[in-house]
Order: sequence, then structure tokens, then C-alpha cells
Amino acid sequence: TQLTSMEEEMVSRGQWKSEQQYFHKDGHSFFGAVTANPLSNDAGEVTSFNFIIKDISLRKQLEEELKRTNADLEERVAQRTAQIYASEKRFRVLVENNHDIIAMADASFNIMYCSPSALRVIGVARNEVNAQELIEFIHAEDRLPVREMMQHVMDAPGEPISIKCRVQHKTGHYIWLEGTVTNMLADPQLTAIVANFRDVTDQKLAAETLAARETRFRLLIENSTEAIALMDASLKTIYRSPTAARMIGREDAADAMGVTHPDDQHMMQQLAEDVLRHPGTPMSFQGRFMHGAGNFIWLEGTLNNLLHVEGVNAIVANYRDITERKDLEQLLHKANQLAQIGSWEVDLSKKTVYWSPITREIHEVAEDFVPNLATGVYFYKEGYARELISQKINDAIEFGNSWDVELIIITAKNNERWVRCIGETTFQNGTCVRIYGSFQDIDLRKRAEESLKELNAALEERVAQRTVELKKSNEELEAFSYSVSHDLRAPLRAIVGFTSKLEDQYSAQLDAEAKRITAVIKNNTIKMAHLIDDLLSFSRIGRHEITRIPIDSSFLVKEIIEGIKASEAHEVNWKIDPLHSINGDVTTLRQVWTNLISNAVKYSSKTESPVIEIGSYKQEGMIVFFVKDNGIGFNEKYKAKLFRVFQRLHSSAAFEGTGIGLAIVERVVSKHGGKVWAEAAVNKGACFSFSLPETAK
Repeated sequence: TQLTSMEEEMVSRGQWKSEQQYFHKDGHSFFGAVTANPLSNDAGEVTSFNFIIKDISLRKQLEEELKRTNADLEERVAQRTAQIYASEKRFRVLVENNHDIIAMADASFNIMYCSPSALRVIGVARNEVNAQELIEFIHAEDRLPVREMMQHVMDAPGEPISIKCRVQHKTGHYIWLEGTVTNMLADPQLTAIVANFRDVTDQKLAAETLAARETRFRLLIENSTEAIALMDASLKTIYRSPTAARMIGREDAADAMGVTHPDDQHMMQQLAEDVLRHPGTPMSFQGRFMHGAGNFIWLEGTLNNLLHVEGVNAIVANYRDITERKDLEQLLHKANQLAQIGSWEVDLSKKTVYWSPITREIHEVAEDFVPNLATGVYFYKEGYARELISQKINDAIEFGNSWDVELIIITAKNNERWVRCIGETTFQNGTCVRIYGSFQDIDLRKRAEESLKELNAALEERVAQRTVELKKSNEELEAFSYSVSHDLRAPLRAIVGFTSKLEDQYSAQLDAEAKRITAVIKNNTIKMAHLIDDLLSFSRIGRHEITRIPIDSSFLVKEIIEGIKASEAHEVNWKIDPLHSINGDVTTLRQVWTNLISNAVKYSSKTESPVIEIGSYKQEGMIVFFVKDNGIGFNEKYKAKLFRVFQRLHSSAAFEGTGIGLAIVERVVSKHGGKVWAEAAVNKGACFSFSLPETAK
């Protein structure tokens, strides 16, 4: 029979498979998996077919459900992908339009991504940034802290590390960047080091400008010759400039009313009320206030209510000490009562001038003479005298300056006369309203002074001649000392040499006493050599010219102590304060420090626990240095001998030395314009101090 296509396929392939829907005899359908094989006879002819049908309805049902589930999942994935894409797009827009720089780098800090803002901030595009190492942009002075930051970033994953540094703009100038760097290499979503930076150049420059201005104004205030103070609304001091603290001798926040003289209390109370009622208007005052030492001094100045000004929020006081001027006024008042001193007064508000009878007499004017505003200048001799008094009057009117001058006037009778003119001012609301003072005829005294000056000039000439002679004698003496010291070296070397030769070659023939004598000869000769060396040092100090340079005293002393430690066997407890720097000759001052510190070590060496203190402080324009020990000390009765050549307060057997070291100290310090002194007690230590001018140039 003819085979169907299915049968042909089954015969040709040896098997046929299919999945089809079948119907059960009860009428319901099911999915079946069919496998069919041909059956052959011995002659190889296909005689029949074997069909096996397996019910796969459940599998097909599950496949359909899985297909529907996959379709639903794909739809949700597509939706989520769209959301992620939209979110990424938003964040990318945010990043790429951010004002700050956002960058990512790999573990070697090679830049993988940089936001477009880099072009605006540092002038470099993304492709240019990617082509360079990050460190190449950093200012040379900031590279070390940046490298330290990079190491910190690698050591602390996930921790934002702050940094501020200068980065070079493409045009060559540097800008300040501030931001954070975070190690996100472990985050699978990033696997990068993330950096966020912003340009803070303007803020940095503004801060530096503000700091510079603050420093400048602080320096102006702290170096002003006029006292400046800030007070609150109750006139309690909240700040004083150094000049103010020195002027009134106190630094505590005293209440101005509490230190006002009882007689001036009402004036100060009225002033305080006026100041509070008139913000921004300077109010003048003059009164007596208690000094820190307990006495009253006169102060003159202004109070200005700036409580309303942001950054000040205080009443500002500017004042000066006029105690001497007040004392002078009192003296003038007494002098006018006791002596023939004329007075004068110019009322600028009324434009009137008053001369006392004695003033008229000094100027030899007629009884009916009426002085005017120009009179005070007219009588002074043309040239220096007239120009000076004009300047004094102008300065008094503009600045409130007083004066006390001695000048020549030409009287109404054409006589030259020396007069002493004293002038003072009175101000109201910042305006000069009155100038007053006194005249005194000093013609006889000035002529006597001229005669004395001629005598002094002759005397100074003789002194100058004597100084030249003395200087020459000193130079000859120093040259002689140097020559003698130098020439003594040869015989001393010969004595030591021959004694050593005697000991070496004739040792067997010398008894114990002879050997003792040769040892004494050598020891004393060596001591003599040390004396000569010290004498030479002392002579050189006398001839050494002082060359002043800035000296870091702390560094110099530390260097000397390190050298002493290397050669000393016993331990010393060193207590060294920070030392003031000084302008001086480093070579000779090194010798001063070496001598004083070596002495402290030597004379405390027999103490159980040696302690040496070194420090400095300022006092009356001088810087005082001291070296203090807890050693053997000395009797202060003999301290005047300490700084003389070859003078010693302890035996050479107890402590070695020649007695020239402190003499060298005294000479060096004197040549620097200072002085040296010592304080001590027997077995209670000693303190050697020396002073040097604070402003030496």
C-alpha cells in the first residue's frame, strides 16, 4: 500500500515525534506527546508501526502559565528599564549641569569621568582631563597634603575625606577648590573614587582680605600712641589696646565710673547720658581716673556711641594721658602767682585776644596797645622763630597740640629778647575754641646758656682729644697683651716638652718625689697655657667689631646645650623656656651663652640632682636672659669680683677654670649696650642674668 507522508518520515528517519491535541472517548481533550517507530520483518520490510502516546496536558498548562508569566515579567522589566533610564537621565542632567565639579577616578586616581563644569571652573574639557594625571593640576605647595589625602582615601573606604587645595587653571593661574573625596571602589554600582569639588577662590580671597584688614587695623590699634578702649552701655571696659593698658596701669575690665575721681563723678555721669542719647556723635571729656598703682591721672579724649554699628557694638573711647600737661598748668598757675610770668589768651569763638600786664611789659608795647589774632606771630623774629610759632598755632587749632618753645621776639622798641612761650588749647565737640598760655622773659638765662655752651664746646674738644689718646692707649695695651700672650706660648711649650722628656728618658732614676715635682711642673704649665688662651680671647673680644644680625636665641642655646651634653658625664634636668630673639653679634653672644651654661653645669655637678633653668623676659625696653642652677652658689658679699679678670670665688682645686670667662661675658654684653649681674646664696644655687636692648639694630 502507498505510505502516508508521516509513515514515510517514520521509515526514513526511524522515528516520528509530535505533540498534538487528542480527544478521549468520553469527549474531553488532552495534549499528548506521540512517539512512533516502524516495525520490520526478517526481510527488512515495514510491516507495522508502533505508537506511544503520553499525556502532557499538565506540562503544556505549566508552559502556558510560564509563557504568560515571562511576558508579564518582560513588560515589567521594560517599564523598570524605562524608569531607570529616565532616572539616570535626570541625574546625568543634574551632574552635567551642576555648578560644582563631580569626577570619578580609578584606584590609581586616573580620572575616568569629569563633569562638564570642569571646563567652566578650571578651563579644561572632559577629554583633556582624562588625558592627564590628577596631581599635575595641583599647586606644588599643596601636593604633599593632597598625596596624604589620597592615601587616607585608600585607607578609609566609604569615608568622605575633606580637602582644600589650589588647582591650576588652563590659563596658568591658580584657583582654590574645596570638597570631598570618597573611596567607592567596593560599591559594585560605582567601582570608582568619587570626588566633589567647588570653586572657593572668591571666599578664600575674601577671607584673606578680611584677615589682612583685621590684622592691619589691629596693628594700627595696638601700636597707636593714643589709647583705645571699647565699653558696653554701662561704661564697663570690654577691650583695651596695649597703649591703654600701659597708660592706666591695668588690664582688668574695670567700670569707668568706678575709677573716676569723686570730684569728676558728676561730669562722667552726665557724659555717659549724653553719649547714650547721641549715637555716632563723639563726645569730649577731660577728667581724673585711678591708675592701677592707686594714684589718679588726668585723661582727655572722646567717647563715641557705636553700639548700633554691627561688628563694633560698643562705645569707643579714644584718650591720652594729659597728667604732665595738667601738672604744668598747675605749675604755671603757681608760677603766675609767685613769679613775673605773663599770661595770654585767644578766644577763637569771640575772636578776642587778652595780654596780661607782664606780657605787655615783655613785648614793650604801649599801654593803649590792643592785641589782635595776628599779633602773636608778628612780634617773633622773621625766619625760623616766626615760622615755628605759626606752625605751633596751626597744629594747636587743628590737632589740639600744646607747645613749650623758647624763641626770639623783636619788641615794640626793636630789642631782641629770648622768651619762653607756653601754649595750651581747649576743645568743644572736636573744635578748638580757646588757646591760652604764658610768656616768660628768659633773655638773661639764654645768654648765660650761650656762654656755658661755649665753655662746654671747649671742654668737649679737650674730652675728644683725651678720648683719642685713651683709645690709642687701649689699642696699644690690647696689642701688647696679645703680643705677650702669643710670645709666652713658646717657652711654655718648651717647659712641657723638656719635662715630658725628663719623665720618659730618666723615669728609672727619678724617685717618687721627683716624679711628683715633674707632674706639678707640667700641670702648672698647662694651667698657664689656659690662662694665656683666655687672655687672648679676652683681648680679641676687645678688638672684635659688633655685627648685629637677627638671632634665634632658642636655637642658639639648644645647639650649645647639645654640645655640652656630648662632653658631660653627669645628667642634668634642663628647664628651658622659649627665648626671645635678639639682634646681636652671634659669635660673641655664643661665647656668652657657652660660658654661662658651662659654669652652671660645672658648679651644679656636685649636686645630687642638678637642675638648670634658662629663660628670658622683657623689662623696660630690654630683653633679660637668665641661667639659673641649684649648685654650690657663692657668697653675694663678693659678687662684685665675679666679672673681673682672673677673679674666682672658688678654688681651682674644687672647680677648674681661669677666672676670665665671666669677664668675657661682661665685656660682650657691655659692647651690646646691656649689663650683666648675678644673684646667689651659698649651697642654694646661682642665677646669672644679662640684658640686651630690645630694639637694637
